[in-house]
Amino acid sequence: MLNRLCYHGVAMRFVKIAVSVLLSILSAFLIGCTASTSAVSEGLIISEVVTSNSNSLVDDVLGRPDWIELFNNSKEAINLKDYSIAESNSKKYVFPDVAVDAGGYLLVYCCSAPSAPTDKLCTGFKLSKSGVKLVLSSPHGAIQQLQVPALKPDISYGLTSDASFAFFAEPTPGAANTGKYAAEISGLESDISAGLVINEILPRGASSADPYGWVEILNGGQSAVELSDYYISEDPSDPVKARLPEKNLEPGAFAVVRFTGQKGPDQVPFKISKAENMLTIANNFGTVIDKLTWDPELYSGISVGRGDAGKPVYYLEPTPGAPNSPNTVPSAVLSEGTGDVRINEILLKNTYSAVDSDGDRSPWVELYNSSSKTVSLSGLALSDDKNVPMKWMFPDIQIDPGSYLVVFLSGKNRTAGAELHTGFKVGGTETELCLADLRSGKMQVIKLPSDRRDNISYGLSTDGQWLFFPQPTPSAANDTKGFATVPVNSDASPGLRINEVVSTHAVRSGSPDWVELHNESSDAISLSGYYLSDTKKNLKKWPLNNISVKAGGYAVIDSYKTEAGEKAELQISVSGETLYLSDSDAKIIDEYYTGALRPGFSSGLNAQGEKTVFRTPTKGSANGTDTVQGCCSEPVFSVPGGRQKGPVTLTMSTLTPGASIYYTTDGSVPTANSTKYTGPISVSSNKTIKAIARAPGKLDSSQMVATYLFDAPHTLPVVCLSIDNGDLRYVSASANRKDRRERPGYVEYYEADGKLGVRFPAGFRIAGAGTRLYNPRTFNLNLRGAYGQSSVSYPFFEGYEITTFKSLQLRHPGTGQDLTKIKDAYFHNIVNGMNIDNTQTRFVVVYINGSYWGLYEFKENQNADYLASKHGIDADKVVIVRGNKYDTKTGRTDKDIVNLYELAQKNMNDPDVFAKYTKLADSDYFMDYLIAETFFDCYDTYNQKYAHTTDNTLKWRPLYYDFDLVLSSYSRNSFGIFFRDVYLRHAETSVAPAGETYMYLYNAFIKNDEWEKKFIERYAYVLNNILTTDKLLSVFDGMVESVKGEMPRTLAKWGGPSSMSVWNSKVKALMNNLQNRRKYVVKQLQNYFDLSDSRMKELFPNG
Repeated sequence: MLNRLCYHGVAMRFVKIAVSVLLSILSAFLIGCTASTSAVSEGLIISEVVTSNSNSLVDDVLGRPDWIELFNNSKEAINLKDYSIAESNSKKYVFPDVAVDAGGYLLVYCCSAPSAPTDKLCTGFKLSKSGVKLVLSSPHGAIQQLQVPALKPDISYGLTSDASFAFFAEPTPGAANTGKYAAEISGLESDISAGLVINEILPRGASSADPYGWVEILNGGQSAVELSDYYISEDPSDPVKARLPEKNLEPGAFAVVRFTGQKGPDQVPFKISKAENMLTIANNFGTVIDKLTWDPELYSGISVGRGDAGKPVYYLEPTPGAPNSPNTVPSAVLSEGTGDVRINEILLKNTYSAVDSDGDRSPWVELYNSSSKTVSLSGLALSDDKNVPMKWMFPDIQIDPGSYLVVFLSGKNRTAGAELHTGFKVGGTETELCLADLRSGKMQVIKLPSDRRDNISYGLSTDGQWLFFPQPTPSAANDTKGFATVPVNSDASPGLRINEVVSTHAVRSGSPDWVELHNESSDAISLSGYYLSDTKKNLKKWPLNNISVKAGGYAVIDSYKTEAGEKAELQISVSGETLYLSDSDAKIIDEYYTGALRPGFSSGLNAQGEKTVFRTPTKGSANGTDTVQGCCSEPVFSVPGGRQKGPVTLTMSTLTPGASIYYTTDGSVPTANSTKYTGPISVSSNKTIKAIARAPGKLDSSQMVATYLFDAPHTLPVVCLSIDNGDLRYVSASANRKDRRERPGYVEYYEADGKLGVRFPAGFRIAGAGTRLYNPRTFNLNLRGAYGQSSVSYPFFEGYEITTFKSLQLRHPGTGQDLTKIKDAYFHNIVNGMNIDNTQTRFVVVYINGSYWGLYEFKENQNADYLASKHGIDADKVVIVRGNKYDTKTGRTDKDIVNLYELAQKNMNDPDVFAKYTKLADSDYFMDYLIAETFFDCYDTYNQKYAHTTDNTLKWRPLYYDFDLVLSSYSRNSFGIFFRDVYLRHAETSVAPAGETYMYLYNAFIKNDEWEKKFIERYAYVLNNILTTDKLLSVFDGMVESVKGEMPRTLAKWGGPSSMSVWNSKVKALMNNLQNRRKYVVKQLQNYFDLSDSRMKELFPNG
């Protein structure tokens, strides 16, 4: 064991008994030195050095610094005042008044001194583990030179008993150099090993409750082992990737270490991905002392260990911290197929079928033993994810030949007794159910239907077809009437039915999505009081017009009126969704699952009442007979997109029999006229590849899209946009905000480590005012049902509770007015924690059709959907108005904002008036908004937006945006801009016209004495706790650092500023304004509100 001592006291003396032989040897050593050591002064020498300390010396205050040991071999104490030890002329430590007793030792710590007072000797510099030359000097000159060679962790270079220097396996700080040593470091390697064995590995967890994999390490040696002396890695090129945690492992004991990606007790800072299938343990020389590999297709939840002859074996029941289970299987690979026991019937929405012992009606699955023998279920498992097939293991029970077994998919996790419950719950969003049998190597995968109705099961008919059964038969044969599609409600009286649906037109093309209703009754029906919706959470989403549908007739619905009184088009997902028809009592009259839709086709009911897809829509009349069956499966690419290390060979495939694949490489949407895939494709330069699958009698598949990049790597996330070049030119030609042209494109989001985060189709639209005329453009990315996806769920913004977005924006960071290129992102992020509707944003690198497009802000799009997500309100009720002044003379149609402006000009010290005003305008929001705007000197007030909801759930508030011109000066006073009725702008400039800006809404608040008092107090709180100078600079430094590496490339692409030196100067100027802003604003606050010095001291006790 290493002698890990901590030495205290002025002298830090270590007295030991030295044998006379050693003294005589050292006397000879002082006269004639070895090659590595020059002449030394009598009595004082460097006796031991560690340049890569991990465990050889641990100090409670200093941690684990490198260290140098000095030894006084004379018969008298030596005072070291003005002695020194140096690595070079610039790295020198001069000793204070400290003495070393005769025969004593002194430790010198090679680190910076701690901030707290200490009596320990700290050099202020570190030692290089690659080798270092040390010079020990007295006040009269050098007394010893020592060339320390490269050292491994916790290996020392020290003085031996024969006066030579050698490598020691066990350093002894402050004590005699004893133990094993060698003249060459390689001579120690065979001695630094242990009986450590990788006994069992679970590479990846099987559940969200315990998502981490682990390794079980066994000490198979005869003595205890300190684990932290060894390393673990999943990377064969880096065997010392992570040090094992501190733990003294006794012989025969187990240690379980988890792959959490974090440092800490019993964990290591990496995880094992699906692409990795090896784990090693290495000593501090990097020599692998044990290794275990496994099948790369190993599923989550299955562990691996060693079998006979060292070959891996697999355990269905992992046993961390205990001996391995005797029950193993030789292979972890499963192929899709059906064994003797199979899934026979599934009921996902159980409202009156089988009841469990708790009285609950949970979803269930029925198994059937199709063989002629009794079968044990040990080794079988159920899962809702084929990539994690062992989610729930069956107990060791048997099922007789020709018998059935029902398992509730409830999440209750019960394996004892006659009633079985899985540990996972099927709740409506799952897409598959799997039955795995590692004994046979087969896994049955059932694709769960998207159209799920109450008490309609999905099962295997007696003639071998998967059908829908209105009458489920748990624990019995599926011998009731089955249907190829979910049957229409047959128990309801004849009336309105959803008969046909189209969702295939380009956004704003003039051809909206539509739903056709059929009146099956013998009387005319008025649609007044009826509603359509695509969500059960809001069945009254789309109110129908007051029109009459004659008996046997049809009505086509393609729009509705919002609560704001505006006409809006239906948005129906082309990827498929359930539509609901309900009455005024929110009773569902009919529901219809559309299924996937494609241009030129409709989804509807045939003459038998079954859902099908029609080649020719029959809008407003009876459906035809020319139909197609199903949709092609999306193509699969053999190589994922993102940055590649070298040229790749791409193969494409599809699960649809007889389907052909067509692809493009220019960003355009593939069609039957595109290039037909006939064999592997070589890709060696930046390229976006889009592909679809087509087959006779089926709908085209959705697009598979991947962008392959071969540029130098980036340190930021990468967003790859792809769009037809003609469409890109078309949308880029948008000259003003009223020109709302939009075209379909595709978005791929890759994390900074190169892994694909998410991909989705979206509509591309140019954003901005005057900046929309110049490259690079800012893009709004609108997700719509017409494009195939109405929202995307992904944690784009770390720590942000909102992860589902209907619209996003790629904003080019910085116009000609902001050469730092970070202002907008910075001034949005810095107000997190305030009551302000700021957008979350992060920097990314953008490519368009494989071409580098530079640095962008990736952020929320500040529209109605953004406010709906942020505040939990109905987006259809949101009203956003834009402009710089409002009065009855402007002719504006929004009367609410006009009335608010009129109210703002009344006496705000009248309690009734102020109460009425604050019922409409959000007082607390305005307060924080004005604090941010005045503190950051947002003097460019010409661009203003205000928002509220028609039901006043969200009160009127200004939107927080447009920061290209803010904080150009740290001393400008902005209070007078906002607290006046009308702000007179300067003459017309290149960025804004001349004219007036109405500030009535802001000035109204300051006219109320009580609000003014609260405003001042809130201002002080924000500056003292949220917008502190330390925080302003810390966030700023982090943001600058994040984009600095990308800036040369983006400047080379677009310019503005012209060089890195100009950019650096602009960044430095903004940092200076942030650093100095507080003291000026505090003084301006005092002067504007006439506050006394004593009051200011109360508000700002720290200045």
